[in-house]
Amino acid sequence: MNAIDARVEPLLSNLSKVLGHRRARRVPLAGRSPMANTTATTTRRARMANPVPYALADLLMISNARVSFFLPAATCGLLALSALAAGCTRVPSAPAGGEPTSPTAEHTSRINMAELERRILSYADSLRSRADISPDAFGRAIGFTLAPVEGNSIKSQAKNLSVTEGYDYAASYFSVESTTDYPRHSIIFYQQGKPSVTDSPDGVCYWDAEEAGHALERLGYSGGEEAPFQRGGIRHYWRRGTEGTQELSTSLLTYPSGVTAGARTCVYEVRFGGADR
Repeated sequence: MNAIDARVEPLLSNLSKVLGHRRARRVPLAGRSPMANTTATTTRRARMANPVPYALADLLMISNARVSFFLPAATCGLLALSALAAGCTRVPSAPAGGEPTSPTAEHTSRINMAELERRILSYADSLRSRADISPDAFGRAIGFTLAPVEGNSIKSQAKNLSVTEGYDYAASYFSVESTTDYPRHSIIFYQQGKPSVTDSPDGVCYWDAEEAGHALERLGYSGGEEAPFQRGGIRHYWRRGTEGTQELSTSLLTYPSGVTAGARTCVYEVRFGGADR
């Protein structure tokens, strides 16, 4: 406002001088003069006789007009600055690939199949005793939250999960009452809207069975002999636990990826459990 005052004040001073010397033709603007209801002739005579009150009145009206003009402009400027500041406020970024996740949140960000395999193997490696098995530990390791299944008091599950390759997967967990029993829990791979790969092999290989078996062996599991199971096969792997006679198991449910002789044997489900020996 100081810069504006510096430009306006000389104009007001000149206006006061002009009011004392102008003789005719000036018609006061409505609302600017304290005698707005008088005739134009009377007003001109009064101005010539005593110009000072009229100069002061004009000065007051111009000052008011100046304030009326610049106040909305200043307000708009402040609003614009506020909007700009809000637009520049940094929003926390989401992890690449999706919405932000936490260990106990529903798995909404999509990972690739290699990462899912890594998490499954990491969970298999974490199983050292019966005490390591729980719904929370299972969900944290893979990245989902298990929800109770209505009408089934011992089963919980997480479904409608997917990987970036376009495959889907789900998890299930069957609780047990005794602390000496081993809950069966698993991860199963599938494709929405398509038949099971054990019924209709279509060339898709979720996880090569040989690669998965060798990875388990590197973690200390042994076994791996394949046996027929539910229109496919199963490979059991065992590892001795840290407490007494406990043994932990990780089983691979398998299928041939195609109908040709050279089709690979692949994994469509990984099951976890254990037993006392």
